[in-house]
Amino acid sequence: IGFRPSENTNLDLYLGYRHNDSRQFLYWNGLNDPLRSGRIIIFGTVASGTNHVLTEHYSFLPSFRHFVNPRLYYTIRGRLYAIHVKPLDSRGNVRPKEKHTTGARYGAEAEVTWIPFERGSLISGFTYDDIAAKSEFFIGADSTMLRNQPEYAFFTQLDVEPVPNVTASLGLRYDVYHIDTRDVATKLSPKINLAMSPNESFTLRVAYGHGFRVPSVAE
Repeated sequence: IGFRPSENTNLDLYLGYRHNDSRQFLYWNGLNDPLRSGRIIIFGTVASGTNHVLTEHYSFLPSFRHFVNPRLYYTIRGRLYAIHVKPLDSRGNVRPKEKHTTGARYGAEAEVTWIPFERGSLISGFTYDDIAAKSEFFIGADSTMLRNQPEYAFFTQLDVEPVPNVTASLGLRYDVYHIDTRDVATKLSPKINLAMSPNESFTLRVAYGHGFRVPSVAE
């Protein structure tokens, strides 16, 4: 859904819903048969390597952009991703609510773009997200089923064209993560990109940067 209340303002809203009736992969059938789910026999009971579930996905993504002038504009974005997983028994019936898993990732981002000169732009902003998950699988030391993991970051990136057909990007991002609301982890991630295009049919790119993967709530 898009709306333009004025010449300098844009409003957008993305809504999504998806329903899945599927089997989730739990473990494989061994090194020599990795494309099929496994089976384990324990005390005469067969445990399958798949889990039959009903899954509902929800997405809510609003966005607001305002052009202050031709060289300066800002964007504010919100986001919500939610999931509800209902496992089924061998007869296809939904298991009790205490067996369900509910999770959500929600947050917002503010970004400012400034174009100080014709061949250069500076983007800076702040982002915040939180993850909430309620499941019998994610019980912590406090014996509660609800887990969350707030995170936020500051970022900036400078794009310039020092000479014709050469573009350089310099970026820096600082992330802060709260692990199970107890421990705090931080990370500074720099990056530099260089692109050279001597003609329209050839481009050479060189990039260097630092990155990391944030552990999931389960991890």
